[in-house]
Amino acid sequence: IGVIRVLNRFIAFNKMKYIFYFVAKNSFENQINIYPNPANDFINITNENQLPPLTITIYNTIGQTLYTQQNSNSNNLQIDISNYNSGLLFIKIESFNQSIIYKLLKL
Repeated sequence: IGVIRVLNRFIAFNKMKYIFYFVAKNSFENQINIYPNPANDFINITNENQLPPLTITIYNTIGQTLYTQQNSNSNNLQIDISNYNSGLLFIKIESFNQSIIYKLLKL
């Protein structure tokens, strides 16, 4: 599989089967906002353009799953993180075959 970048979008192609895959990573990433960062008690996740259902997972630095919500159709989601330990958290957001991992500092 090869990857080329065209207009800030990545196109992956399989030379053997001549199948082209379009991965709009930048557009997907730009439609999700997570704030505040750093955060104490709550974080907000906004889905700017109502992307298809999202799966949201929060992990700590040793890979333990702290929170999961599947098939979220909400444009604005507020998550209580007040019971989590201070430090770095990872927020994975998935929609169909795309995923993004954000870093969040929990105070």
